[in-house]
Amino acid sequence: MLNQESHWIKETYRQHFDLIILGNGFTGMQSALQIKKKYPQKSIAIVDQSYISKGASLRNAGFACFGSVGEILDDLQSTPESEVFELVNMRFTGLQYLQEDFSDIDYRNGNALELFLPSEEQHYHLCIEKLDWVNEQMKPITGNPETYQTQTHPYDASFQALAIADTAEGHLHTGKLYHRMQQQVIAAGIYWIGDFKVDRYEKVNGVFEVWSKTKDQIKADAMVSCLNAFTSEILNVVELVPARGQIIVTQALAHNPINGILHADKGYIYARDIGDRILIGGGRNMDAITETTLSMETNDKITEYLLDFVNDKLLMNETTAIEHTWSGIMGMAPQKGAFPIIKEEQTGFWSCYRLGGMGVALSSVIARKVAERI
Repeated sequence: MLNQESHWIKETYRQHFDLIILGNGFTGMQSALQIKKKYPQKSIAIVDQSYISKGASLRNAGFACFGSVGEILDDLQSTPESEVFELVNMRFTGLQYLQEDFSDIDYRNGNALELFLPSEEQHYHLCIEKLDWVNEQMKPITGNPETYQTQTHPYDASFQALAIADTAEGHLHTGKLYHRMQQQVIAAGIYWIGDFKVDRYEKVNGVFEVWSKTKDQIKADAMVSCLNAFTSEILNVVELVPARGQIIVTQALAHNPINGILHADKGYIYARDIGDRILIGGGRNMDAITETTLSMETNDKITEYLLDFVNDKLLMNETTAIEHTWSGIMGMAPQKGAFPIIKEEQTGFWSCYRLGGMGVALSSVIARKVAERI
């Protein structure tokens, strides 16, 4: 016999809502908050398979991504200039929103360096040569005539002579940001529904009926999907490619050489300090086919590469080992630099996805755009 739900659950968490949002990550929570501001009397619920996010929002590396010179020039190889800088503008605006909307998230801005490997000599000289031009494009976005600046670095033998400092890049504590968002969601009277893995939905007489894998049902007049990389589990979407990112945290170091952020290899390597340890992620280009997946497993080939990168290129007089490792799934476009998608799939059902590995920065902008369209 099936375990029947109580009257209280049915009346509270299985009621007929005005709107349900699929996905309790950064985009889902902020979309709910923005829509609630617009329609304070509407009943809104956030629905997810887990109580806290198991997607990219709590499995990222904690970077408030703005974009390095190398990444921007790389994006320009496949994307029109106007679109590249519009996307940069969206990231910059999103980071401002995050700092305005959520406090006590350990946000640190600046102190970010882009380093260039010895094998990147041609790309390195291009970035130095184009630096003034890139800064000119950035000035109306950041208000800073020198968003990027060349400077020396302490890793001489492992990288090209100069690094490029990025004044707009930042990092934060992902867990604290998630908690602050969740606090605001609950305080706004938005319903928080976990343990509801969506199996299917259909629209019957103008009402969306959403069924879980365990045959529970929720009804709503409207829906928004904020599942990003996992959108393909409920919708037949094109131009969306899952991209797994590997992250490791080293054991404690006697002397941590990093105080801030490092980027290398056109953004495919990213590292930051966590107290006396180094967090480093990326390397997806080392095994791109394997990493095109929704499976959150560890890729030993890449984690070993990341550890070697730390020991061989960053540490001076000591070596370290992996203390902790995990992976997260990003929603990418087939080509770099493409815009996120916000789409009305059918009357009353919107989807947003493909944040391109920049979800921390873009989520607050996407949420506002979703609220504008509803």
